[in-house]
Amino acid sequence: MITKKERWTLGLLLVVTLVGAMFVPVVSAVAPQKLIVENQIDLETAYDSAVAAFKLHINSIESTDTKIWKKANIQKENVLKVYDISKNLQYYEFDIVDNGIVVGEIRASANKLLGTPVLSIECQPNNLKKKLSETKNYYDKKGIDSTIVSYSTYQGLLIESAPGIKSNNYVYDLYWNSKVLASDLKSCYEMEDITAYNMIKNWNHLYKFEQDASVNLTKSKTLQNYYELSGVPFQHWDHDKWCGVASAQMVAGFNGDYESQSEIADYMGINTTQGCTFNDQYRYFYFHLNYNHFSDDDDIPFDDYIDAIGTDSNPGYPVIDEILTSLGYHDRVAVGWQEYTGGSKILKVHDPAKSSSSYEYFVSNHPFAAFTYP
Repeated sequence: MITKKERWTLGLLLVVTLVGAMFVPVVSAVAPQKLIVENQIDLETAYDSAVAAFKLHINSIESTDTKIWKKANIQKENVLKVYDISKNLQYYEFDIVDNGIVVGEIRASANKLLGTPVLSIECQPNNLKKKLSETKNYYDKKGIDSTIVSYSTYQGLLIESAPGIKSNNYVYDLYWNSKVLASDLKSCYEMEDITAYNMIKNWNHLYKFEQDASVNLTKSKTLQNYYELSGVPFQHWDHDKWCGVASAQMVAGFNGDYESQSEIADYMGINTTQGCTFNDQYRYFYFHLNYNHFSDDDDIPFDDYIDAIGTDSNPGYPVIDEILTSLGYHDRVAVGWQEYTGGSKILKVHDPAKSSSSYEYFVSNHPFAAFTYP
């Protein structure tokens, strides 16, 4: 979703929060190759990140998807290296193995410019992994340059059918058996100088946090306080730029106002290729649904989420929460919170880009949030 400042739409989904920034002159450009190379992450460091994040995920969070993984481990062998459309390495995909069976995947960043050590933990194996490798080998044997790449939320093969003529290159999507012109895709390394600075700082912060926290699990895994709202409907987005629309739908549904995402988007005046703004959400809640309260703020501390979502004795309301990703800003709905002894803080969120609710560590203040209720 695009909001107060100029932002990009969501591509690859990451769980990243903005750690903070000092003033840096803003220059909109593709990150220089020298900066990309300087911030590359080697396989060993990426593996350490994956192991630490996985330990935290299964030991500190009681998730129905992962509580059966207590004896699972991250396999360093058979790693899938996935590149950006610019042919710079983007992430390493490691198998999560339980009793010799691949049960999931964990994607660890291959560059600090992505802002977070681990991009995602998938609760099912990547069924395309073998086919991607086999198809790449097929093209390589025919002398056709091919690269396994990530684009949007998918993986595919970048086929350079005419070396030196980029307009003829395309990504072959094996899942949908379709082609996407490479010229229509944007590199995840296209970012302003201020964003690059923040991403590197954020990666360093999160890496240290996850390494330290995984070593001290026994100090921080006892659940101390928590609360989760009931009745917040989970909604998957209808289009991959409608994170703000789907988030508005969830908040409205919690209050008994049920409208489709298309109806909400029509009221906001956006189409399927556009994201909405906080101002669009304000007009929808305040003027269309006649809610009495809508406010948005930045630099949101964890206590503000507790105050809004509430407690057992004083239930509150869901919060439209916005996080920073390597390709822009992304809206979800915060529906619960947890505090652990040792200081760990966790939000439960309904992320419209995912298939179910998820939990994430609250490392630093979030960039933006919208608080609305009737």
